[in-house]
Amino acid sequence: MTPTVSSPISTLLNAAMMAAVFGAWYAVAITLIALAAVAARTPERRHDARDVLKILVRRNTR
Repeated sequence: MTPTVSSPISTLLNAAMMAAVFGAWYAVAITLIALAAVAARTPERRHDARDVLKILVRRNTR
């Protein structure tokens, strides 16, 4: 017999799994863009990659 998980707990676990997957993909995207900012051949591409990185890692300062 397999134990059953109640619906609210199952929903919470699914949400946590989705958050973890999103966080992992976000980290991969930021890493790839940071590499592009460093390794791009032309200054324009490096500048564009840095601009995208600034947008993705934007922080609210108050």
